[in-house]
Amino acid sequence: MKGFLEEVAGDLYARYGEGLSERAVLFPSRRARLFFVDALTRIAGRPMWQPEWVTVDDLMSEISGLHAGDRVRLITELYKVYSEFHTEPFDKFYFWGDMLLTDFDTIDKYRIDAQMLFRNISEIKEIEADISYLTPAQLQILSFWSSLGEEADLSEEKRRFLAIWKTLGPVYRKFRRRLASLGIAYNGMVQRAAADRIAEGAFAFPEPRRYVVAGFNALSECEKQLFKFLAVAAETDFYWDYDAYYKDNPEQEAGMFVRSNVALFPPRTEFAHDNMRGEKEVVSVAAVSNAVQCKYAAAILADLARRRAQEDPEVAAGLKPALGKETAVVLTDENLLLPLLYALPADIGRVNVTMGFPLRQSLAYTFVERLVELQNHRRRKNKKFNWGIYIACVVLGSVVLASLGCLLANDLCSLNKKDVTVTIEVTEGETLGQVARQLKQEGLINYKWFFKLYANITGDKKLIDPGSYELTSDMDYRALIRGMHDYEAAKLKQEGKVKVTIPEGYTVQETIELLASKGVGTVEELTDACANYPFEDYTFLDSSKLGDISRMEGFLYPDTHEFYTGKAVLAIDTLLYAFQMQISEQMQADIQKSGYSLSEIITMASMIEKESINDDAERKNIASVLYNRMNNSSGETAGFLQVDATIDYALKLQGKDHSSFTTSLDSPYNTYLHKGLPAGPICSPSLSSIKAAIYPNQTDYYFYALGKDGVHHFFKTYAEHLNFINSSDYQSIG
Repeated sequence: MKGFLEEVAGDLYARYGEGLSERAVLFPSRRARLFFVDALTRIAGRPMWQPEWVTVDDLMSEISGLHAGDRVRLITELYKVYSEFHTEPFDKFYFWGDMLLTDFDTIDKYRIDAQMLFRNISEIKEIEADISYLTPAQLQILSFWSSLGEEADLSEEKRRFLAIWKTLGPVYRKFRRRLASLGIAYNGMVQRAAADRIAEGAFAFPEPRRYVVAGFNALSECEKQLFKFLAVAAETDFYWDYDAYYKDNPEQEAGMFVRSNVALFPPRTEFAHDNMRGEKEVVSVAAVSNAVQCKYAAAILADLARRRAQEDPEVAAGLKPALGKETAVVLTDENLLLPLLYALPADIGRVNVTMGFPLRQSLAYTFVERLVELQNHRRRKNKKFNWGIYIACVVLGSVVLASLGCLLANDLCSLNKKDVTVTIEVTEGETLGQVARQLKQEGLINYKWFFKLYANITGDKKLIDPGSYELTSDMDYRALIRGMHDYEAAKLKQEGKVKVTIPEGYTVQETIELLASKGVGTVEELTDACANYPFEDYTFLDSSKLGDISRMEGFLYPDTHEFYTGKAVLAIDTLLYAFQMQISEQMQADIQKSGYSLSEIITMASMIEKESINDDAERKNIASVLYNRMNNSSGETAGFLQVDATIDYALKLQGKDHSSFTTSLDSPYNTYLHKGLPAGPICSPSLSSIKAAIYPNQTDYYFYALGKDGVHHFFKTYAEHLNFINSSDYQSIG
């Protein structure tokens, strides 16, 4: 009988052959990879490139931009937050703090409303208002919570529980904020951020992806969100491992998750199994002790090996192991591992301990333990040894070392320091000593030499990156160094990517120069891509302007994007795709109703972008002014838009600056000489400006001017406009 992973490997190889190496395989555990590769090797029968291996955590981290921290560090940071609400020694907190961290992790993985979860128990009366629909089990739970309702009747344990419960909500929220400031997170926090980003439509793969998802069962809400995204944003094959006995019977609760998964994410190929209804050999043995259990398990394995040798000549000849990977021993108690290993017969061969082997029970550990014990109990043979001097020296040395060690440990672990939050600027080429000097000057460390020693010994000095970082005095050495590390930039660099922010209002030429400065491509390559590459998928581009970069003006969406270095065409495609994704179906429909084309709307939006400086309401008022001017030839501007920004754009095209400004400039972009819209957009507008162009305010305004209060003032007549300009409230921009 073939195993599930062997079936998946066979189907994928039959479907893609060696092209399987171009796909990424997502398993619930790394162990599944070993069995899959083994099966694929047998099926292929020849060497081939393996597919890429990814985990749920890898994908979640990529989408969210967050990175999971070390668990001990996370519990330590949780303790710092918890200590603001309760006084408790760290050693007592650690173990149940680990449980609390697990609870927080579960809350986020299942996208639970923490505010509702951690409601004050005093609100229990709201729950008690109607209990008619509750099950007996739920009523029992409710009785527990109800017992905490009247504080006068509470025991000391219940009072403490209630006090802690009331603070869990604030602890949860403050803990998340603290981790975000430190640039770390726990797994659930990473997954929730990724799921939220997917739900908001704020993430897209920068290039086509191909995935294989196999072997999952009970999915968290975050995993469901991820898989829904993979189903539409990538070419994804789903495979589910199930038995028909559970899946096809709605009364089988064990098949609930499988039925849901198959409905939500239909499998590429269904593997029909009905093993549960097949004949089985079940042996029930009564044993008086754990040791007897292990001996009988060994006897069963020996019998299986004997039967395999009788059935398979290769096993009998020693060419194959008697018991392969299809044989497993499941222990109900981890303490049975060692007795079982000692009970196994020698002819079974090597075994794989999935649960891991405890280091404490190894011979190496025992040897080191005995060696330390021997050192502690050694005898000295020198009869002239002065024990008084020896003891005095030990005591004195211990005091000195303890004092020094205490000081260094306090500095290393950031203990007993005054609360300080500062911004550290790390410049390109700055040495470790210069960084340490900054940290000491700002009160974040006390000993520069010890910080440098730590950074050199640990190798963490290479993590310090140029940039501006907010650091606090409660950050230890490790946190300080990692607080000065740009994890995202490092990850992107490793992937051959770079993150670039395109400012709103940038022209095509400015965008090209910015991308070139970040290594996305050369100016020549990017210019050629903008001018000559067809980009046939984007119908909003004017095909008649092929060969001219002006066809891209207004459509290179300004935002923070990730680009592959050295791939100019892909970079421009990324910007065009981002623009296309901003224009919703509703916006497209409303543009069509307006009587304007998308290009005309973007042209209007580009002028709004250059003219506005404040909020959306101002943008919509500026939009109303421009529409009023353009659509009323008998108005105060006689149909001329008279937008200074269009002349500035025309001057840039002619290689001139604002000092050459004149309303008589000969250019199709001069809205003082030509009525209506200019020849095209003059920059890449923000989404706010695009929406303002689609949904302007309805006003009677024809003029606006910037005041010294930092906002635009709007007027119906030129006389009102002129009065304001001549007043002391007008902000001249020269």
